[in-house]
Amino acid sequence: MQAEKLGLKPRGGTAWSHGFLNQKDWHPLSYRNQEKLFKAEQEAENAKKRKEAAAKEFAVEQEFFKNTELLSAEDRTTLRNKQQLSFMYQKPPGYDAAMEREKAEAEEAREAERKELKRKEDAAAREAAGLPPLTEEEINERRGRRMKKDMYGRNIISEVEMPELKGAPKEKGVGVANVKVFGKHVRAVQCLRCGGFGHSNDEKTCPMFGHNPNDEFRVKLEDPLTLMRAREELTKMKKFEMKTPMTGRSPTRGGGDPNAANQQLLHDVDVQDALEGGTGTETGEGGILDSLPKAERKRLIREYKAKEKEEKRARVVAAEEFLKNHAKRERKEKKRKKDRKEKR
Repeated sequence: MQAEKLGLKPRGGTAWSHGFLNQKDWHPLSYRNQEKLFKAEQEAENAKKRKEAAAKEFAVEQEFFKNTELLSAEDRTTLRNKQQLSFMYQKPPGYDAAMEREKAEAEEAREAERKELKRKEDAAAREAAGLPPLTEEEINERRGRRMKKDMYGRNIISEVEMPELKGAPKEKGVGVANVKVFGKHVRAVQCLRCGGFGHSNDEKTCPMFGHNPNDEFRVKLEDPLTLMRAREELTKMKKFEMKTPMTGRSPTRGGGDPNAANQQLLHDVDVQDALEGGTGTETGEGGILDSLPKAERKRLIREYKAKEKEEKRARVVAAEEFLKNHAKRERKEKKRKKDRKEKR
């Protein structure tokens, strides 16, 4: 900071702070002294620019006189007289830039007037329909704009926020804080209701005065047709689908349709009955081995029973092996804990 550069702010760790001294009128960091310093710096810079421009003009004039020394006395006098009157036939300095600026300003004024007229027509149409003069998009756009701040963190309102301030006289180096233009009180505040500048949300100058920004949403929310459409959309969304059907059955895997053919329950069929020719029901048709002879059917039944016994025996052996290994691990774990306790 500037106070640290000037050595006016104490270093960290000291028990006493002299920061309050910048409020004194004699302190270099007071607001009035900073303003005087800024003005003096600007005046010195402008004086330097004027001196440089004068020196450049003098050098050009001396170069012209030096070049005319080679001519005759009559030609030299004629050329110098023309040079003295040449300013009458030249455009003033900055004429082209000023004309371009005026042309651009006139175009901007016409465009702003056209937009303002269109905005007023739309606002009148919305008021006639019983709606607020500003739409939700316009309010959000106005709220997104922010005012600039000065070096002290205070809001500064300019011609960008208030077109009435364009060309208004103001002090050099100081932003416009509180002025009256054509009887209109311009303040550096932003409305919380409409997002505009120069007024508060409880003033009648606000275009949204007497209108609630949430009225349009409330009307849509209370509309029966909107409610019916919302319910239809909710029924189409899968995330609101019931995970468990009302029949009490478990939900289908993969989120499929519970009424699909591949999701229906089947009747239990006894394998032996099917092999022997039955279907497990009294009204069933013939078995899958009806075409085979009786000896072949008996052989298949014996093979099926033998395979079932082997699978059962294998499951028993696997269970016994698992229990043995589990018991061994438990004994090892107990022994390890016991050894740790003894070492302690």
